[in-house]
Amino acid sequence: MAVSKDPKKNLAEFKVALGEVAWPGNPLGMQETTEQFLQYASGLGGSSTVDPQTKLDIFTAARGAIDSMLLSRPGDARLELFAATFLSQFGQTAPAIEHLQKALEYSPKKQQIQIQMGLTLIQAGNAQDGVKYLKDAYEAAVGNSSALIFYAAGLYYAGQTSAADALLLEHFGSTVVDDAQLIQAYTNLRLYDRLIAVWKMRVNASPNDAQKHLGLASVYFAACRLPDVYAELAAIAKIQPAAAAEMQNLRKQIETGAIKCGK
Repeated sequence: MAVSKDPKKNLAEFKVALGEVAWPGNPLGMQETTEQFLQYASGLGGSSTVDPQTKLDIFTAARGAIDSMLLSRPGDARLELFAATFLSQFGQTAPAIEHLQKALEYSPKKQQIQIQMGLTLIQAGNAQDGVKYLKDAYEAAVGNSSALIFYAAGLYYAGQTSAADALLLEHFGSTVVDDAQLIQAYTNLRLYDRLIAVWKMRVNASPNDAQKHLGLASVYFAACRLPDVYAELAAIAKIQPAAAAEMQNLRKQIETGAIKCGK
């Protein structure tokens, strides 16, 4: 089904598609609709732009839909994984882990489930156990670059920085790897030296891209490296003269303390 930009309208349409009763005797296509609904709801989990009540309504309806589907399809590892991923997006890590434990019972070698378990444990604050699942997923298919990245990110979360660097160096020939999962880990852990290295690489690849310089400036600002921030703002003003006044104003706000670094 097509997804509109109005969450309330989407919720109403998913409810119609799912019907009043999803179990027992769910009609053909119900699982596909439920999975689409969970994917949509998961995308809203971290959103700050959706009305809180609407988000709660969507979460409640989506959880009801997957719970009903699980009753009609016991022993389905795929559905357990869908439920866990959905719940984790809303910060519900404890029930997510329960669903993942069931999924692993039904499909103990499924790499995707192992990765999700590792990520959810890390999200729950248990990086030491989480990285074990990510290691198992990686070692089950060493050639899988996604599993490798997840494992490296897990090592960073677990405080095993040297091991993570060694893994990246072995497989990529560098510890500077431009990957969204790693960047998220660097950001969460405030590993600014890693973030700066990635953004420098981006700037070097596109030296006349003002947005790349702005990204590097923002990381320098997070790390409170103000001289470097000012250098990037000057570079942006040179590349894009129309933005010079804005860059100068931004520098003044930093210098006067109107905006503070490291926040």
